[in-house]
Amino acid sequence: AFVQRGVAVESQYDPAAHVALAEIAMEAPSSPPHPSGVLVSGDMRLDGLDELGQALGVAPGERVARHLAIEAYLRWGLEFPRHLYGDFGFALWDPARSRLLLVRDPGGSRSLFFTTQGVRLAYASHPRGLLSLAEVPRALDERAVVDYLGALPTDEASTMFVAVRRLPPACMLVVTEASARVTQYFDVTQTPEQRMGSDADYAAALSEELARAVAT
Repeated sequence: AFVQRGVAVESQYDPAAHVALAEIAMEAPSSPPHPSGVLVSGDMRLDGLDELGQALGVAPGERVARHLAIEAYLRWGLEFPRHLYGDFGFALWDPARSRLLLVRDPGGSRSLFFTTQGVRLAYASHPRGLLSLAEVPRALDERAVVDYLGALPTDEASTMFVAVRRLPPACMLVVTEASARVTQYFDVTQTPEQRMGSDADYAAALSEELARAVAT
């Protein structure tokens, strides 16, 4: 759960599993709970809501980001982040499968940190949200500090604190009762190159994509 001293939080709670997804109260979801029981919490801005809603068969009035993210998960399972476009760092709890997911967008626009120190798992959009937990040690990661001070390349999963990990962009942390693993769901280097007939065709395609992005 997102926890931070001095900040009001609002939780979605599964009492049977002792799982709480929480966030700053001012950003709490306004839509009703999903009938599947799946919970979503976090920082999320999705593009192309109409296109995604049409693909999922969701009525126009119900095409809000959180609802569509859940519907995408129910349709495509662990492949669902590949169908989401936008900026996001969020948690999803599936009570039917006792599965917790942490998902971060490919561009890394929204941060997501987690820890398993002293708790089963806690997540936050900033390390201080985790360091506010008494169970989480404040020991510095000396290697990460040296890399930072020397402006050296750093491990995307490391932070200044040993107990706090960063979820890399385009990755998903899958947590079950048996395991916890980080998987990469998108690799930009594996995206097929689109070939066109002329520079004018490339310019027209770029203009079309920019117009679509601004419209959404």
